[in-house]
Amino acid sequence: MCVCSILGNFFAVVSVVIAASLTTPSKLTPIRKYAPVSQGSSQPGAVVMQPRARLTGHKRSVYALAFSPDGHILATGGEENVARLWDAATGQTRGELNVGSHAHGLTFSLDGRTVAIWAMQRLVLCNVHSGEKTAVITEPKGIVWSFAFSPDSRSVATSSLDDLSAYLWEAETGGLKATFDHHPKPYRYADGVDKVAFSRDGKTLVTTSAEIVYLWDVATARVRMKLIDPDVRSYDGLKALKGFSHGDTIYDLAISPDGRTIGTASRDGTAKLWDLATGVLRAKLKGHDRGVAWLAFSPDGRTVATGSKDHTARLWDVATGRLIATLEHKGDVRSLAFSSDGKMLATGSDNEKVVHLWNASTGEMIATLDGARPPVAFSPDGRTLATASKDATVLLWDMPPK
Repeated sequence: MCVCSILGNFFAVVSVVIAASLTTPSKLTPIRKYAPVSQGSSQPGAVVMQPRARLTGHKRSVYALAFSPDGHILATGGEENVARLWDAATGQTRGELNVGSHAHGLTFSLDGRTVAIWAMQRLVLCNVHSGEKTAVITEPKGIVWSFAFSPDSRSVATSSLDDLSAYLWEAETGGLKATFDHHPKPYRYADGVDKVAFSRDGKTLVTTSAEIVYLWDVATARVRMKLIDPDVRSYDGLKALKGFSHGDTIYDLAISPDGRTIGTASRDGTAKLWDLATGVLRAKLKGHDRGVAWLAFSPDGRTVATGSKDHTARLWDVATGRLIATLEHKGDVRSLAFSSDGKMLATGSDNEKVVHLWNASTGEMIATLDGARPPVAFSPDGRTLATASKDATVLLWDMPPK
């Protein structure tokens, strides 16, 4: 999740009136699976795939996709005032959730009972099975910019670019539980909190504000430490300042599946790996020519993928920081996701009419998904990839045999 100047996907907010209701099933169009690669493909041996199904119902562009933890439900949202829930196996509509504004992001709680829908000024929480709205969370200042469920699904954290605080809310009621105050701001350009993420045990909340990563004790809402790269200098006018994690705005944040490593991606063109327990900087991932906007760990935590405005995605070895492969694109990489077994990486950029599948060990292209657009999301079993498309349909793709 990134700032407006990078993604350019966000629009003016309208007043929100929340309602949820079930709809009649949308049309499901079966398609043949995949065909041999056509002449002129970017890599020999790749296949050009076709989707197995098109989910119709959205009227405008789709911005967000997420599978439920059990893989039974796919949630989608975009440039309209509703989010949709689909049966991931049949492609039939299970519910339509009216959130009153564009749905720019969504995620499921880990228990699968609640879906959170980011509708700019508000975060709307809905019961997955009934479709009923359970809570609406509104940032005290500005719009919601980042959000995350706690591992026990009982709390949700939010942040805003217009407020130097992050907040912890009761997921069931939307009641405020704690405030994580980032004052005093380190320098005059730090005005908000960009990202939030929970540690795997739920005891630590990780936040980013401009160029600094903070680790908070959830129980006390106090800062445990800041992650500092001693080589970084930031400038306030002509004054050189120390005490920063990156040399420019941090765009993305992720925690490895084993809970030991924090990954950060920045406008300064680097990604960094930090030890969550000690705060020690373990590796600097250098090689991108422009800002790094996306970062994701493989399920086994051994590989991290980065996506950049330099028209590449890159695969890195987490243990050593070594570059494994550079994956060329024709536009800014806007979305990336690993399959559940970690063997494949799906990527999409803003200037191509395809999504790419790559071998995550070698960087070899496996397939191109013709007509697909970012975002991309794998089902938990790794057998299905969901993507957006150019015409507001959601595409479901069967993955190639392993």
